[in-house]
Amino acid sequence: MVTIAKISDNIGEYIGEQAGLQTETKKICYGVECILIMIISLGIILMFGWLLGAFKETILITLAALFMKHIIGGPHLSGFIRCTTFSALILAGAGWALKTFGAPSPWWLFILAMIGCGVVLLYGPLLAEEFHFSEQQIKGRKVLGVFFLIFLSGCDIFFSSVWLTAVNIGFLLTIMLRTPAGVLIVQWVEQLTKGKEAQSE
Repeated sequence: MVTIAKISDNIGEYIGEQAGLQTETKKICYGVECILIMIISLGIILMFGWLLGAFKETILITLAALFMKHIIGGPHLSGFIRCTTFSALILAGAGWALKTFGAPSPWWLFILAMIGCGVVLLYGPLLAEEFHFSEQQIKGRKVLGVFFLIFLSGCDIFFSSVWLTAVNIGFLLTIMLRTPAGVLIVQWVEQLTKGKEAQSE
């Protein structure tokens, strides 16, 4: 059976041989696998958005959510299918809602952004264990997250653009999942879907 891991290993080994980096093959394979998973995941999420008739909105929300997640991190689901499906439902669903119901008042988004700033400052980055950040780096990520929230929500008030609204929604979705309630929701989905997998085996 062809898997992403096997394809990544083949590509990584080829790159390692061509570049004369055989000793770094494992790292190269891991990097290739991460890139492939990201590309495929994005493709599936955007396909959902396209099927729902909200392709542009889904693109903006997804890219904004990924950007904010790069800064503050967030909870993860194990398994490619589980994670991609959950992400597609949330991100493409938000794109569909924006397309169908229109943009909410920018003042509501500004209020939510202020609450989001509190979340970022209070809970801070939730990143993988292999990342070791100093207190200064963590503080810098908090400040960066707060800056983008305030800046984008402020711009949306003055310019009232659906595209700015989409970016704001992407930011807020990532921050919502960073709250204790968001983390619990992700953990609940993890347990629920794993339980169903076990029953089907």
